[in-house]
Amino acid sequence: MLASIFTRLKTSIDHSAAVSLRVTVLLDKNAGTFGRWAMQLRSLKNKIQSSKDSTMSDGEYIAKLMAIGADSNLLQTAQHVAAKKLLDYDGEIYPQDGCAITLSVLLQEAGIAVPDTYLAITLGNTLRKQRN
Repeated sequence: MLASIFTRLKTSIDHSAAVSLRVTVLLDKNAGTFGRWAMQLRSLKNKIQSSKDSTMSDGEYIAKLMAIGADSNLLQTAQHVAAKKLLDYDGEIYPQDGCAITLSVLLQEAGIAVPDTYLAITLGNTLRKQRN
């Protein structure tokens, strides 16, 4: 009887380890997806917040923008989002020609309402004309 309990316990432990390994592999394989979801949720939160704080100037978002750029995980997530947008936009493989969309994503994450922009000259003009 004790042997059968031990066998069931060992089987349960082996099963738990296998499930844990599968979950770890699943999370590793989908880290980019989870990062994009997190980025999209933060972006939505920022849009809601920016509509509430429409009286804030862009300068008040600089600290948040710098914090995002300084955090390697947040920066990498922004780069993944930018890469996906660039690929969807014109088939370019990131990082080639990805500077403007990456900056657009970073500005959006910081709470500055700018459109997705793929050309650096266009982004510069948009920031100058619309954001002063």
